[in-house]
Amino acid sequence: MRRPLTASQLQYAALDVVYLYRVYFDQLRQLKHLDREKWVLEESAKLNELLPTAIDPAESYLKGKGLHVLNRRQLGCLQLLYAWRERLARSENVPRNRIVEPKQLFSIARLSLDSIQKLREQSDLTSRQLRRYGSQLLDVMQQGKNRLETDLPQSILADSAPLDKKKLQKLKETVDKRASELGISPEFLSRRRDLESLLRTARQGVAVLPDFMKGWREEVIGHTLLEAVQ
Repeated sequence: MRRPLTASQLQYAALDVVYLYRVYFDQLRQLKHLDREKWVLEESAKLNELLPTAIDPAESYLKGKGLHVLNRRQLGCLQLLYAWRERLARSENVPRNRIVEPKQLFSIARLSLDSIQKLREQSDLTSRQLRRYGSQLLDVMQQGKNRLETDLPQSILADSAPLDKKKLQKLKETVDKRASELGISPEFLSRRRDLESLLRTARQGVAVLPDFMKGWREEVIGHTLLEAVQ
């Protein structure tokens, strides 16, 4: 947008603040009347937890894909690689993928690359990445190889078996019914992937609600869903 702003643009921006101020108190009254103020506070807290600085570097690798194909040693290396990238991204205040992309970290850990030559020949790192981060990546890989067996993360099992479509549909209908009673969107109560996660844990022996459904959602619909999959 061109600067300086015109008088009409300034007035438009100012009115945004004026109207939002009025809407805030109206929404607050409605939330208190419906006893849902706690919902908003919990959702706001979750948003803060999603901030990059709230992520534990040691757990950042768990967001990666294909983890189930790696053995414990490879997982241990990948865990350290992700933690290194997370800390570096914070210290340099740059996006993580501008340093090294997840697929590149995965390849380095899976192939156990331990020299600049191997990084150059077997990874898809760019010349710039090799120059800037090559030695650091090798140091991290060496740390991973030196880790004690007891310090390595547990293997991650893949659960690719198809889910029971009838059970999934039953859960969805339960969510739809409850959402209708509350006058909110069903997706705000539970997403399809949350229901699928619930069914997978139930199949493994103990049904567990995904993180998205903890808190007020557990009170509103969670207990009902847990009973439905028992």
